[in-house]
Amino acid sequence: MKLLVIDLCGRSYALPAASVRQVNEASAVTPLPFVPSYVEGLTAVGGSVLPQVDLAVRLGVAAKGGGDELIVVTTLSGECVLRIDHAHRILDIDDEDVSPFDQSGEAIAGEFDLEGQPVMLLRPEALGIDGVEVAENAPGGALALFGEASAGAVVAAGSTDLVACLEVGLGTEGYAFPLERVSEVYVDTQLAPLPNVPDFIMGLSVRRGIPRLVLSLSKLMGLGGDHPGERVVMVSVGDMTLGFQCDRFVGIRRYGPDRRESATDSSGALSSYLMGANGEVVGLLDLDGLVDARVMGLLRPHYPHSKESGAVTRTVQTKRFLLMKAGRETCGIEVERVVRVAGYTQPTPVPGASDILLGMIEIGGDVLPVADVVRAVGGHDNPHAGAFVVVRTESGVWTLRVTDLERLVDIPVDAIRASTAGVGRIISGVARFGDRLVSLLDVAALDAIPVGGDDPEPDLSAPIDDGHLLSGGEGVAA
Repeated sequence: MKLLVIDLCGRSYALPAASVRQVNEASAVTPLPFVPSYVEGLTAVGGSVLPQVDLAVRLGVAAKGGGDELIVVTTLSGECVLRIDHAHRILDIDDEDVSPFDQSGEAIAGEFDLEGQPVMLLRPEALGIDGVEVAENAPGGALALFGEASAGAVVAAGSTDLVACLEVGLGTEGYAFPLERVSEVYVDTQLAPLPNVPDFIMGLSVRRGIPRLVLSLSKLMGLGGDHPGERVVMVSVGDMTLGFQCDRFVGIRRYGPDRRESATDSSGALSSYLMGANGEVVGLLDLDGLVDARVMGLLRPHYPHSKESGAVTRTVQTKRFLLMKAGRETCGIEVERVVRVAGYTQPTPVPGASDILLGMIEIGGDVLPVADVVRAVGGHDNPHAGAFVVVRTESGVWTLRVTDLERLVDIPVDAIRASTAGVGRIISGVARFGDRLVSLLDVAALDAIPVGGDDPEPDLSAPIDDGHLLSGGEGVAA
């Protein structure tokens, strides 16, 4: 059977590779109330909001894990995210090489030997949160399932009268988003501002390469601009996906019919009032009333992915690039070439390698060559730090080492000038983005770099003949 070997608190564990959908770097977690110590909260992975479990605490090997990698695992209760130290490698193990443990339902299914070290085989079906129902610190004996608390009378999970919502705080006010409309929650401290927009549009937030409008819930509710907030709730409204700023995330709640009262809000922004177990009143948002036809009309000219006849339209033809720093120089690469990004780890040197080839690195189970972009553009920085960008070339996959990652941007096509320096260069041209020039990387040139170090290295550092400075065509932040 094929297994993914992971490191956790100095020990080795393994999971069936078929149960693991994704390996990611750790990201922001939204804490939830009334949860067991090993449930860290909710996190967004691959477009889904999933519960995150500290595997070290779940297995009882540490009071708190410090891992910086996440794996998405399928369990009996659905998918959840496990925080680990490191996803080591994938290997094939014969079933007879595993000594099974006769502990049905327990997290550890057996043990096998790997290079003289014991590895514990985990049961993914036992790692979920389906058995977590009651938390000791839940007030009033309310049920709690990874943060879902019922206020008032207990209502059957399948009841049509049950209202599930995500509660947020806005100053001293409490509001709730219908849970079925929520697609993601996260923290964004670097919104890209937009010029000449209504005052309730706070800017653009980019998630997984997709720009979304973020609105001020405070201003739309008529509370003024004193509560901008850095926490964002992304919801669907009509044919749009919009973000709303709030001060804090309170948690996921379920309310029975005895805890709901009709709203008297004349604006139509609230559908009802929800009464909490401690007497607090929360306004349940009517998103279609909050973002009515008038607000929709004000949003459409600024919505980054407005649709016409089912196709994405742009007023200016653009290309999307990932910007990165290579020493002091800003470089860009077309996002369709990017497979993933990763933190820096020391590559394994390759004997006789060319100067630009740092060595080989294992990322996501693949061993890939690493090209140093900083050296390629003639820059200087700490060669043992930075970030990795995994890219797809014409005939393979490479890893680029850069100093730092910046952001995703749309650059107008008329602001891009191709290089005339010839075929095989790592820089294909330059573009003007705002008030600076960006060197555009040609990943196809990586295929000409000898990985074994036996062939001569192509000239990748000659100066670019970019003629005169570009004119016109300002870059548009995505």
